[in-house]
Amino acid sequence: MSKENHSEEFHFFASSVADWIVTTDTRTLPDLIEFMDKAGYPYSLWMVPGNWDSNYEIKWYAPQVEEAKFLGHFKAPKERRKEAKQCEKARAKLKILEAA
Repeated sequence: MSKENHSEEFHFFASSVADWIVTTDTRTLPDLIEFMDKAGYPYSLWMVPGNWDSNYEIKWYAPQVEEAKFLGHFKAPKERRKEAKQCEKARAKLKILEAA
């Protein structure tokens, strides 16, 4: 199946508390997974019918599309989760300093 046909039939959608991302004509599923893993947060993955640039609502981190298939909830590699926690702590400290 060519990339063009693939993107017209369905795309993948991933979301976490920090980000959401979809596969496109130039962003493959491995690219999407790498992006989410680097972010360091647990994420959900969906297969969504239709082209990646379709307009649809997202509620509670999930695409609101009939026949969208939930593929699972995944954790980022352990070292990325640690980095994400460290970033959250640094952001919290920065907010305290900015408020002072």
